[in-house]
Amino acid sequence: IMNELIEILADIDEFSSSRTESVVKEWITKRDLGMGQVMNVFRLLIVGAPKGPHLFDIIGILGKEETLNRIKTGIKKIEKID
Repeated sequence: IMNELIEILADIDEFSSSRTESVVKEWITKRDLGMGQVMNVFRLLIVGAPKGPHLFDIIGILGKEETLNRIKTGIKKIEKID
């Protein structure tokens, strides 16, 4: 699911908080995924903690490149655990 999220985020031209939130929530709904199923992992990959400021505000500040890098790095770390 996170690899698919990378593709969704990579395709967003206007990488603002409101735009990314809209696109990601629409994708979650279309794929019939649970909001928590995606958002909890997404937050952990981005900030390394289960709580904090609004996630989409954070990625809006980080920008697309850093956001995608954090997700990819997090996935690699999780794969090493398996």
